[in-house]
Amino acid sequence: MIRPVWSQTPVLAILILWVQAAAGAPIPNAIYTLDNPLSYSLIGGATGTADPYDPGVDGALDFDDVVCLDGSCGDPNDYSNQDWIVFRVSVTANFFDQVSLGSLFQASSGVGYFTGLGGDAPSSGDATTVPNTPRWYFAGGSLTTVSAPLIAFFDAGDLPSAGGGPFGPGATQIDLHSGGSSQPIVGYANTLIPEPTTGLLLGVGLVGLAGSRRARRR
Repeated sequence: MIRPVWSQTPVLAILILWVQAAAGAPIPNAIYTLDNPLSYSLIGGATGTADPYDPGVDGALDFDDVVCLDGSCGDPNDYSNQDWIVFRVSVTANFFDQVSLGSLFQASSGVGYFTGLGGDAPSSGDATTVPNTPRWYFAGGSLTTVSAPLIAFFDAGDLPSAGGGPFGPGATQIDLHSGGSSQPIVGYANTLIPEPTTGLLLGVGLVGLAGSRRARRR
């Protein structure tokens, strides 16, 4: 007796169903974050950090919560033609007004942020003030500002940046601005953030594999 293909390949069947369910999900080509925190000490006593996005601390990314501030942030139903850099900023200052990011050797196409994950949202953004240097603007005067996770959008395949000169691949410059003073610090953004569906895919695959082994034992 010839068994149906579905019973012979339960893993394949389950994965096909998963792909069908996830086909409409807006997922970027790749999401990067900083490899390590960057620390700042600005003129006037302002201090702060630019921190890697951590799903365990910041919460899971929900692509429905993406807010585009300026430039090209992709189609809200399909981010597959873009790469992202996502990070969070914490600042203690009498006056803190903006953050800028230079990917070094790669031009960004837009700026935005995630809602629903806590922190102060930027009031506006500018993707084109300076070439390769998108900016997020905050209302000044807050003693402590913890930003919502910020997003810089790039064309798919542009990240990590190729680097150049003394800077290696993934070189990323982030500036904090406080009351007219700023401090640029170069870090690296080579760390990939798993897409929210990656864990689901792995779980489904394992369940299917276990079912396949049970069927063979019978």
